[in-house]
Amino acid sequence: MPSSISSSNSKPDLSCDEMQEFNAEHGSKTIETHDEVYSKKQHIPYRVIPQLSWSKIMFFALPLLIFSLASWEFLAYKMGHRSGTYQTGFDNMWAEERRKLDKPNNIKMVLLGSSRVLWGMDFNIMREHLGSQPLQLALPGTGPALFVKDIVDNTNFDGLLVVGVTPFLFNRMDEGHFGKGALDAYHHQSPSGYTGAKLQDFLSDYFAFLDEGIFDA
Repeated sequence: MPSSISSSNSKPDLSCDEMQEFNAEHGSKTIETHDEVYSKKQHIPYRVIPQLSWSKIMFFALPLLIFSLASWEFLAYKMGHRSGTYQTGFDNMWAEERRKLDKPNNIKMVLLGSSRVLWGMDFNIMREHLGSQPLQLALPGTGPALFVKDIVDNTNFDGLLVVGVTPFLFNRMDEGHFGKGALDAYHHQSPSGYTGAKLQDFLSDYFAFLDEGIFDA
């Protein structure tokens, strides 16, 4: 198809013999392009796509793909990765949990704070005594103040807020270490980002090589 845009691959100064030699070396052919306004007439090498049977291509490509995935999965499992763990990471997981407060729910307790709250709470005990699952919104290296304000100002939550106290983080009103990415994922997640997170969450339940952490077997 003629084009008015010059290409870095174009060879306008080659002679006919040189052009034929170039085409033979690179498996291409020559087309002419000319636009009276934007470019002068020139010869551009055009790579020829071989006419092959797609069924034959798939016959060889599909087993190769399956073998490659199986090998990579075996290697990831041997390294200590496991399926169904951290999934899409803190940002998308936090945003997904935070959205639960934006719709009708029966959440009785929300956990906020830093890593002490994130990894130090025993959900089995809390579920036994509360009768429901607490909502985990703690983030490592992040103070709770900004997130408490967000819940108070923007939701109808009327349950119990459990706030972890880490002295050097407690009074900070910024996003902290992980807060900015989590808030961006909550407020400004694009359709492609949302779809990608959902797809990875689904696949990570079955494939260990998508795991973001390493756990001892």
